[in-house]
Amino acid sequence: MLITLILAACSTPEDEASEIALRYANLPLTEVEQSYAMVCADDKAAKSLAEQKAALEALKESFPDLFKEKAEEDQVSRSVQSVELDAGKTSGTVHLEPTKGDETDSQSFRVQKEGEDWCIVTGWAEIKRYEDAATKAQGLVDEAKSLKENWKFDEASAKLDEVDIALAEIPEEHFTAVSVRSDVAFERTMLDTLTKDWLGGRWSGSTEKDPMTDQENAVVYLESLDSLTNSVGLGKKAALIVRCQKGKFEAYVNAGTVLDSNWRYDTVSGQHRFGDAKAEKLIGGVSTSRDAVFLRDPKSWARRFKESDGSKWLVELPVYNRTPQTVTFDLTGSTKAIDMVLGACGG
Repeated sequence: MLITLILAACSTPEDEASEIALRYANLPLTEVEQSYAMVCADDKAAKSLAEQKAALEALKESFPDLFKEKAEEDQVSRSVQSVELDAGKTSGTVHLEPTKGDETDSQSFRVQKEGEDWCIVTGWAEIKRYEDAATKAQGLVDEAKSLKENWKFDEASAKLDEVDIALAEIPEEHFTAVSVRSDVAFERTMLDTLTKDWLGGRWSGSTEKDPMTDQENAVVYLESLDSLTNSVGLGKKAALIVRCQKGKFEAYVNAGTVLDSNWRYDTVSGQHRFGDAKAEKLIGGVSTSRDAVFLRDPKSWARRFKESDGSKWLVELPVYNRTPQTVTFDLTGSTKAIDMVLGACGG
């Protein structure tokens, strides 16, 4: 008993770390329970004994040659090549080398002290942490995509910033993280493209100087929330377009499909309503392509669009060879968009 105590007192942290690494390395592959008992607590929390046994069975069934190769490695005797511990002598790496057989490659095992005992760091906890972080990051990317599709570009950009934070702790080469980083790069490119002409809400627009008159031309565009179905059953979103071109102010709804119009008077008749207000008649001139209706007295319409900033505008249009259909426009941001066009046309 005294001899045992003396030997224990003389053993160094390097000796103890080496001992656990040798025991773990020299256990047969099939001795799952014994090897699992040497694993550190964090790694055990990340993978249960049952999961480890299942992984071994899966390896045996799916990759028999690899399983055989791993089993043959059990026949190799190993000795300690070197030990590297941290300053506190509580964790580090033990490097082992074969002492007989044909194997020439050395093996390294991460070890850690838990209480009075040393254990093997398998990396399961680290892998799970990376996977959880990558899964969280992918969820944030999906949220960013949804925000982008709903024209909430600033929020989408902020969400992508959260993704960068979630990915910061994951190694560059991590498979899932590589995919997520690729998604983030693509979404940022898309946001840059979409926000180039973005005015707020779902409005986009641009201005340019007319090369013939030096007057400023301006156009703003608002896509409908829903689609109109054409005569062959295909759906397409409508667009509210307000523009100032060569000093002329116009506002029209492009249906994206042929409208049922009065051919004699070149007009389209429908209905519209702002928010919860009572529905009103809508009569406007039809375009030569018969797929758009120009709003009469466009500046009065511009005023109403600004007054309804933040609400919805519903428009019922007579689609050719179909029953009348309704599309909805979200007018959020209309004040800024309309003012840009009015400014180009002198207010």
